[in-house]
Amino acid sequence: MNVDVQYDPAKPANTKATLSVDTASYDLGDPDYNKEVAGKDWFDSKNYPTATFVITAVTGSGNNLQATGDLTIRGIKR
Repeated sequence: MNVDVQYDPAKPANTKATLSVDTASYDLGDPDYNKEVAGKDWFDSKNYPTATFVITAVTGSGNNLQATGDLTIRGIKR
């Protein structure tokens, strides 16, 4: 996992963050499950080795912050 965060508690709305996860890095506790989920029907880790979340907005204050953003898996951004 790679994480890049720029956060100032005095200005949470200015937060910028990108989180990237290697789609083959998880362990479901069974090698057969791991292989299946890394395959083309699921994450297709060979062709899409990372899933990425980029924060586009932070709202709230104090300990009640909420981040929204774009999640990209298999080249599809939502």
